[in-house]
Amino acid sequence: MASRSARGFQPTPPPVIALDDGLADASDDLATLNGCYLLRLDRIGPPGTPTDVHYDGTLRISTADSALSVSGDLYVHRTANGQAASKEPDPADGIPIFPRADYRLYIRGISLRQDGGAASPLAFDFELHAFDRASGTWTDTGARKAELNPVIGQNGQPVADAFEGLVRSTSGEPVGNLRATRVSRSLRRAVVEIDRVPKLERPFDNGVGTKWQTVFDTVGWDLTIERGDSNIAEPSGEFWTDAELHQTMLQRRRSEDLDAEWRYHMLCVRRLRSTDRGLMYDNAAIDSNDVPREGIGIGTGWVPAEPFWGPLVGKPFGSATSSYFRTALHEIGHAMGLQHNTADFGVMNTTDFLARRATQPAFPDNALWAFAADDRHRLRHMPDIWVRPGGVPFGQTFGAIADEAADDAAAQAPAGLKLEVESLLEVVPLGAPVRVEYRLSNRGRRVVEGPGSLNVRDGAVSGRVIDPAGVERAFLPLIRCIDADETRDFQPKERLSHGITLLRGGQGALFPMPGVHRIVLEVTWRTGNGVATVSGETSVMVTGPETKEHAVAAHRMLSVPNAMLTLVLGGDHLKDGVSTIHRALDCQELNEHVAWIEAKRLAVPFFERPARLEQAVDLLDVGTVMSQAEISRAADIVKDARPQAAAAAVGAGLADAADGAGIADAAHVEPDSGDAVACDRLTKLLQSKVTRQPVADAVRTEVAAL
Repeated sequence: MASRSARGFQPTPPPVIALDDGLADASDDLATLNGCYLLRLDRIGPPGTPTDVHYDGTLRISTADSALSVSGDLYVHRTANGQAASKEPDPADGIPIFPRADYRLYIRGISLRQDGGAASPLAFDFELHAFDRASGTWTDTGARKAELNPVIGQNGQPVADAFEGLVRSTSGEPVGNLRATRVSRSLRRAVVEIDRVPKLERPFDNGVGTKWQTVFDTVGWDLTIERGDSNIAEPSGEFWTDAELHQTMLQRRRSEDLDAEWRYHMLCVRRLRSTDRGLMYDNAAIDSNDVPREGIGIGTGWVPAEPFWGPLVGKPFGSATSSYFRTALHEIGHAMGLQHNTADFGVMNTTDFLARRATQPAFPDNALWAFAADDRHRLRHMPDIWVRPGGVPFGQTFGAIADEAADDAAAQAPAGLKLEVESLLEVVPLGAPVRVEYRLSNRGRRVVEGPGSLNVRDGAVSGRVIDPAGVERAFLPLIRCIDADETRDFQPKERLSHGITLLRGGQGALFPMPGVHRIVLEVTWRTGNGVATVSGETSVMVTGPETKEHAVAAHRMLSVPNAMLTLVLGGDHLKDGVSTIHRALDCQELNEHVAWIEAKRLAVPFFERPARLEQAVDLLDVGTVMSQAEISRAADIVKDARPQAAAAAVGAGLADAADGAGIADAAHVEPDSGDAVACDRLTKLLQSKVTRQPVADAVRTEVAAL
């Protein structure tokens, strides 16, 4: 089956084999096999002799939820040229962790039988799926059959929990030898490190006995919770930017070797600038360490006001023990590759959903402290590369195994909803970010359910770019603000607009060459009936380099991953990303396309560095390319800066008066009254922009109110 681009659908894990359906006759015996097994697969060459290539990995057998499921993962250990990736894993070390770069094959179990009791052979049928890390796609290499006999020890007796045997193709040809040794009753193991700003709460339990391991026992994970640092310094204020979260993770986590352990990092802060409660801020594999899904931010200081929040109204979120803990579980679930799930009121349903729909019991007592059944199955049996930190980005398809017909049947958008997509500019120079505007409208006569937000951060928007050579590259949101209700009612004739700036994705530069590039945008959201998707497309012409300086600057923009991360996160910590943007600023062909990126970075404080609003505004003029989403963001910056600028102006007056009166300590007052002028300049620029280019009414109103 051909692979597909990322659409946000859950892939299909191994089939669930009911223990009473005849495929697992000896259910009691099979239940005794539960756990994680260390695997070794030696391939057999055409003449029937072993080759030098072999794989190590794990096999997972579970009979939880009254069903048998089997899956496994294989990492290359010794290649055909005889090079060993590492030393052989020791079964005494428990569940092994392998380097991500060595990942090669996924075992999708089809059936498992043991007809003669604990010491009898295992008949195991499975599929092998090969993973291509460069493209993020899977290939079905065909079915296999294995008869695994108990390993006989030197004393002539079966070795406990150890099996080995020949692997055959469907035609009966020997293709390998497989050995499996149980190393744990758990299926997987991981660590969650929880760092915090001093005196803030950590989400350890729900206040009535449910802890992290209580929840993860039901999915067979051995989860260790580490009390990380308690002295994380706040930036200039209580609100943390995404860049500050990211930099703190890189500096303060206890281990960064995700090839030696699965470690997820959680940082508890007072407030998040991007969202209210929680986010996963490094979803896609374009960050500084090329690692997706390892960083979580949780805000303790958000105070809900809407009545549907019930007993949480007026209380800081960190003091709402059960809801705070639930949000932490929810975000870690996303980091483990899970999407929202409305099947029940379990962990991966949104907190908004539970609060808005609470009847009896009332919120937050209506929360279920477990993952939904299908999510439990995914956490047990999806490929390692899907659930482990540093694997594939959140939302990437597992196309070789997905049931495309079922996906397509479930992907019908409500009648009347239409997505219009267009490039802000029809022609852009090589190396320039591409701004894409999109509008979702209800052209029907009925109210229909649609996505709650079109902001790419909220998770509904993804897509792909097809270059002139026909190569597809997916793009996904880097930051996910995802513990929120993801649907809303669209009234007849109602429209919702937003924009996205594209440069790189997990597979590299999205616009790597001159020529016409197609951009396909998809909006996907969960509904009561499953998943709905609506799509639209546009195109952009990319022109070639016009000068040597343009060619050099474009090459940097296309080849430095942190240029995209700087675009999204901002901050000062990604030095090569910042220098790449500066190089583009100095390039006449690219300046107007990247000026807002640098201006936004400067206009937002970063730890001890204050906002440099005057310097930011100096970079901008009427020719600066800005999408309507960027215009809205600039308006937010003005609104945030005006009170401080006004206070600075007052402070400047007081300082002048004190200096004139000869007050000796007046020198400690260092106001930046120029920010008031910068706010006025930026306001005039935005007012000019909304008269020159089409923007949504909401953006026009926002700018007019400045």
